[in-house]
Amino acid sequence: MTEIIDQDIHNYKPLPENEAEIARLFAERNTVKKATKNGMHAIIAMMVLTALSIVLSLFVNPDTNSVIIEGAVLLAIFGACYYYAEQHLQIALIVALAVYVLTWILSFIFVGDEALKGALVKAIIIYYSILGIIAAFKLAKIDDQLRVLGARPE
Repeated sequence: MTEIIDQDIHNYKPLPENEAEIARLFAERNTVKKATKNGMHAIIAMMVLTALSIVLSLFVNPDTNSVIIEGAVLLAIFGACYYYAEQHLQIALIVALAVYVLTWILSFIFVGDEALKGALVKAIIIYYSILGIIAAFKLAKIDDQLRVLGARPE
């Protein structure tokens, strides 16, 4: 035991009794990592729906520049969330979901019943975003457990 404590942290090898637990955690991590893709797909769906709403708004009223600006800002936010999801998955998914829900609420306030069109699709995107957020928190917990046992999660 003394040899393990004295070793450099980079040369640390897990104890043999922890290997079964580490293997189980890695298997669980792979399953949860696949579940986080739900959230990533939801961000892509948010981007696609935002782009489609811009195009449809321009067909209805081609002189509206505010729609283009609003859509560009939303696309930039969702694109940044997708990009930063590699480093900070939980934050990216929470921000994307919050912006998406806030946009939906604001459009309902200002537009009215017209904003309820596509509510089922929006609800499905929100559902998969929430699944992705839950999986991201589980993944962080598993990564912490692996670090405690001396394994590298990546």
